[in-house]
Amino acid sequence: MPLLPSHTTVPCSSIVSLFTYTNIMPETKFNVGMTCEGCASAVKRILGKMDGVSSVETNVEAKTVVVNADAGVSPAEMNEKLQKWSAASGKPVELVQ
Repeated sequence: MPLLPSHTTVPCSSIVSLFTYTNIMPETKFNVGMTCEGCASAVKRILGKMDGVSSVETNVEAKTVVVNADAGVSPAEMNEKLQKWSAASGKPVELVQ
């Protein structure tokens, strides 16, 4: 059964809105020298306080951090915050994308 009857039209603005909505949270990845859950918690706290960040996923074993944020938050801004933590903690941080 089709989602919409064949005679139903969907306004272009709805399609554009759906497309825009699904693309407002670009993903940014970092390699971070986390060695424990304390490091992961610090990274989550630092990035999570930034306006526009919707999620921060850390993987201590893989030493990766994946951030979803709206387009108003640049990877450079996130990297700057993590570099300050890096200087204080001695843990390396690399912006991957």
